[in-house]
Amino acid sequence: MLTNNLPAQRENLEVTPRPIELMLSEDGVQPLTLILQPLEDIAEMQTYSKVNFSLKDFTIIEWGKWEQIFVRELETLKYKEARFHDSPIFFNRLANMAELIGERDREESYLLRVRDLVNDEFTAHRLGDNLIARNLFNDAERIFSGLNLERDVYANLRLAYFHVQRRDLDSALASVNRAALIDPLDFSVRLFEGSLHLVRGEYEQAIQSFRFAAEERQTSCPLFTNLALAYIYIGKTKKALATLRKAAALDPSNENSIALLADLAFSEKRNEDAIPSLRMFLQFEQKNPAMWARLARALLEIGKTDEAIAALKRQGSIESTSLVWNNLGVAYHKRRDKKKAYEAFKYAMQSETNSRSRNFFLAARNISALLVEDRAYKDLLTFTRSILSDDCSQMVLGDSQLAEMYIFYVSSLHYTGDSKNAVRVAEQLLSKTGVAPNIVAWLAASQISYYSLQVETLPTALELARYYKGLLTSLHPKHSGIKNMLTNNIAFSYLEANQIDTAKQYLQKLSHVIHKEPYSTATLGLLHMRKGNVNHAESLYEEAIHLAKNPEDKKRIRQKLNFELGLKFFDSDPSRAKRYLQKAIEYDNSVPQITARARSLLNSLSLG
Repeated sequence: MLTNNLPAQRENLEVTPRPIELMLSEDGVQPLTLILQPLEDIAEMQTYSKVNFSLKDFTIIEWGKWEQIFVRELETLKYKEARFHDSPIFFNRLANMAELIGERDREESYLLRVRDLVNDEFTAHRLGDNLIARNLFNDAERIFSGLNLERDVYANLRLAYFHVQRRDLDSALASVNRAALIDPLDFSVRLFEGSLHLVRGEYEQAIQSFRFAAEERQTSCPLFTNLALAYIYIGKTKKALATLRKAAALDPSNENSIALLADLAFSEKRNEDAIPSLRMFLQFEQKNPAMWARLARALLEIGKTDEAIAALKRQGSIESTSLVWNNLGVAYHKRRDKKKAYEAFKYAMQSETNSRSRNFFLAARNISALLVEDRAYKDLLTFTRSILSDDCSQMVLGDSQLAEMYIFYVSSLHYTGDSKNAVRVAEQLLSKTGVAPNIVAWLAASQISYYSLQVETLPTALELARYYKGLLTSLHPKHSGIKNMLTNNIAFSYLEANQIDTAKQYLQKLSHVIHKEPYSTATLGLLHMRKGNVNHAESLYEEAIHLAKNPEDKKRIRQKLNFELGLKFFDSDPSRAKRYLQKAIEYDNSVPQITARARSLLNSLSLG
């Protein structure tokens, strides 16, 4: 029968993905007509925005002061050029000052003076690096190519860098190998070598190179971050977590390593491993919204909801985006503060009203889930119909998370008594291309159930069951609930057709949820009813009713039980069958098809 497996409110926060850095070198809707802005949250965010501290910002300000000193020093030294016109040390110092104040062209002119006096590798390296800093890569490559590549490690590594830029990994590796022949123990060589192996998918070789590098330098955060990446690629996540914790301890301000640690800890459900490093980082960089988001996510996952909300408000004090408000709504919902959850989701929608971006629809999806929890199906129908009419670009339909609104919409039609329209909408959606697989599976399961409950449409249900059974092997594991729903409803359709052996094969796939989930338990009850084990069947149905969480599901399962008992005793005990069938038609919000069949059987008994 119709499995009320509606998507629940999301309990995970959305965090903007951060690109992983691989270090090659270390050198108009009715419910929204009146929007109650969450003023208390906004006020807290404004307060935080005044006190947020950033070590990076502080460093920039302080560096600005030093820059003025260097400018004055450089101007003073200029007057001594005539006196030291033949001193490479003097012009190197001028070049250093020019570099410190960001005047790269001026730095080059001084370095050229040095080269005229001393044409050595060190000066050539500096000139090449100056050109790289100015994005003059071809000129820089010419300089490094002209050096003695049989003895110059640095030049070989720089040439490898240019090859990587061109995605010529084979040539890059050849340059690195040449550098390794010159100095097999050089840290930079082994770091670069390991990174190249990593990019080429040679993970074991990458690990070996990084270990060689670690023997030379145990204090490199980028090295251990790269090593952790290699462990991730070969599936050794425990080692990766331990290595990332070490990297974070070596440099508590390294955003790349700590963000990777937080993301891996989240995926492995080891959030407590990342929280100390996130807290330490945010002591120095309080203006980093992405890291506040990661801290909030980790705290929410381990049940520290109030601290997660506080972290989200710190994020909101830096960027008050709809995503922040969406996440606040999720956190408030987890704290069981539904009023504030509604407010946060509504505010998230309001801030995206003009753009209709993904975040707008995400907030709408979350509001829909709250309406389902409140069983406000009429409001849900009005809301989802209005929102989905705005999806002109079909953004929602192909997004596995956002498209759950179509599930809410079809369900609201069923619950408000418009099952025919629900079936029509489901058929239209199933005929479209690009629909998210989890939505296709849910709609197929819904249609199979609907058609199974009527004798004349049962062949259609069986045809759909055969057509969509392939989804059971292709659905992503995160959609296991919908997979179980489809499996259950396929089994149900075969039981309605008295194909007991086939139904049993599908029920065996649900052994892990039977006695835990109501509808699969009820379907097992139907199997025993069909096999004639009435007492056991009735016991399973009663268990299913007990497992059901909301009144609608309890009524539906009870109605089906009474109908099946009426059908069972129809020939052997008509008076008993009549009592059960009368009960089957007395329920409010019952399944219309079962009610119609019960009435038809009652009429047959009366005529008899």
